[in-house]
Amino acid sequence: MAVKNLSLGGIAFVNLTPGNLIMKNDLLEVSFHLDDNNKAFIQRKAKVTASDENTISAVFIKFQPYDKDLGFYLMP
Repeated sequence: MAVKNLSLGGIAFVNLTPGNLIMKNDLLEVSFHLDDNNKAFIQRKAKVTASDENTISAVFIKFQPYDKDLGFYLMP
C-alpha cells in the first residue's frame, strides 16, 4: 500500500496488490510507518468509503483525536 492522503479521521491509499479486491464497506486493518524521524508505526481499523481501480478511501473506525504520533506528524 502507498498512502496518498492521511488525516486523523481516515486514509486514502493505492492498493499495490494485484487481484486484491477491496470494496466499499469492507472492514480493513491498515498499518504503515510514517516517514518522520521516528518512523512511527500506525495501525488502525478502517471502513472503506470509496474504491476505484487502484485508490481506496477509508475512515478510521475508532476516531482518536489525541493520537500523539499522527497528530504531531500532521501539524502544519
